[in-house]
Parts: sequence; structure tokens; C-alpha cells
Amino acid sequence: MRERQSKAVDEWLLKNLQQYEQVAVVDEVAAAAHAIESPDWKWSWAPFIPFLLSVWVRGPAKVSLLIFAGLVSVASATRTKGYYVAVTDRRVLLQRLKHERGKPVGRAVAYPPRTVSVLRFTRAKSQSRYSTLVMSIQEPAGARKLTLGLHKLMWQKNAEAIKKALDQRGPSLGPAPVSSLPPGRP
Repeated sequence: MRERQSKAVDEWLLKNLQQYEQVAVVDEVAAAAHAIESPDWKWSWAPFIPFLLSVWVRGPAKVSLLIFAGLVSVASATRTKGYYVAVTDRRVLLQRLKHERGKPVGRAVAYPPRTVSVLRFTRAKSQSRYSTLVMSIQEPAGARKLTLGLHKLMWQKNAEAIKKALDQRGPSLGPAPVSSLPPGRP
């Protein structure tokens, strides 16, 4: 599985890298991976509430509750989006996937590294299957927060490489305020 997904990420990179552009490498690990975005990781357990309630309910209401639980589960699963993510020496690339593990949809979106910053990075613990990378992307319409989950067994080192590569490039602080310029300088 890791080999197939790694090959898919490599093929995607070959199609989207510009001439003389290279993927950032941190500690001999490429800063590129497959990730998933879920609207809100905190509420991923919510579809199980109707299943729990069905223990105390009897008759037709129980069947209705179980059908409702199934619909909520399917709806939450369809909201999960897959992404390819890569940090290069010039850009941060994001490519949306058709489904969680589907084929790329549309064009890859490129952001200058100075417009992308890491808000939080959480390594996968023993119980968790995913490392969480929360990024802030400055777009013309305003800041956008993107929460990505990277599978612990397949992409843990790559997730750390992406985080370190983004931290090294860092967001742009913008022009210096006028008050910080030395006297006599415009």
C-alpha cells in the first residue's frame, strides 16, 4: 500500500514540478505526502451517537434510528477530502483528489512559501492513526485554515519533513513599519 501511494505521489510531483524546481528534503525525507482533510476532527465520532441510542429504543423507532445513523455515517465519509501536498524550493503545492484516495481533480494550486505557515503539528500517538498538520494559507480573500491528517504508518516522516520545510521558509513578515526605520531613511 505504501509503495503504491508513494509511487502515486512521485508521479504527481513529476507532472507538477517546474523546470529546475526540487522538492524540499529534510533529514533525507521528501517534503511531499498524501493527506486527508476532514471538516472537523473533533466530531468524527458523532455518527455513532444514534447507534448508541438504538440500544434503549425498541420497535420501528430503532430501525429508523439505525437508518439515520447509516445516512449520517455516509454523509460524513463523503465530506472527507484527499490531497497531495508538497513543499518545493519555490512553492507549496496542494492538489485535491477526487475521493480520499482517488485521482487528482483539476490543477494543482501553488502558494508562495511565505504565504503558508504551520499553526500546529501533532505527531500520531499510540492510539491515533494520523498526524495532524494545521496550516494557515494567506489568500487574496483572506486567511484559510487547512487541517490535514497524514497516516502514521505511511507518511509520519514526510509529515515532519513538510512541517520543518515550512518552518524553514517561514511566513513573510511584510515590509518594515515606518517607525522601525532609522532616522533620515525614507
